[in-house]
Amino acid sequence: MRLGAWKKYAIGAAGTLALAALVLFVVSAVPAATPPEPAVGPMAGMVHARGSQPATGTSGDLLWHGGPVLNDVQVTPIYWGKSWTASDPKISRLGQFYGGVGGGSRYALTNSEYTGSGGSLAAAGVTAMPSAAFAPFPSAWPDAVSGICAHALLFEGRHEIGTRAGAVAVARDIRASTARRLDRIRALQAPPLQPSLSTQWLDLEQRLADVYASSYVRIYDAIAAAITPNQRARLPRVLDRLVHAPDALRDSAASLEGRLHVPDCTGGG
Repeated sequence: MRLGAWKKYAIGAAGTLALAALVLFVVSAVPAATPPEPAVGPMAGMVHARGSQPATGTSGDLLWHGGPVLNDVQVTPIYWGKSWTASDPKISRLGQFYGGVGGGSRYALTNSEYTGSGGSLAAAGVTAMPSAAFAPFPSAWPDAVSGICAHALLFEGRHEIGTRAGAVAVARDIRASTARRLDRIRALQAPPLQPSLSTQWLDLEQRLADVYASSYVRIYDAIAAAITPNQRARLPRVLDRLVHAPDALRDSAASLEGRLHVPDCTGGG
């Protein structure tokens, strides 16, 4: 989970008091790291991973246990992006490479020492398919969305920090700032390649902004309410829960962003 700007603003939610409490939370929540013990192998030869044991036995050969062996590989190059053309020399050269590897090359023939079912020799094989596949990247909508969201701020206004009224104003701004960006995305002329997925993502982004906003106010309230020693002792656990409240939605949105090729649009990522 990347808290990013959200964590930074959450730490400042209640001014100096909030900062002090959250520093306590960070210190108590992050265990002290134990420095690793340096370990090196011999100056020459194999260096085993730390904690592993060298293989025992008299032979280092790859053993066949009777399973199927892939006798031939068919390769279809896929050129992803709108700049590729069939006349690009890199395409023909890559085809030559696959043809050379699979055309009885000494490199491919090293596979002939392995046998498959029935004892037949595994084919030398890599076969390049006769034509490449072109997959033009649908860049218009993702590019336009990136232009709107790439440098998004969690909230865009200036507000008083350290009072509840200021925290409420920030929360209101968090919701409104995300909503304005999402409205601009919905008004784009370029249609998304996956409309249902983009609609799901837009809904998730607004819900995520709502969680950021409500958690921001609740962080302020939790710190202001921590008066007694017992309440302050419980505060790190309360803040831990509130700071990480957006995690599930953030992870879901990030998954969709990867599929849609767009950045976070809440400014909290």
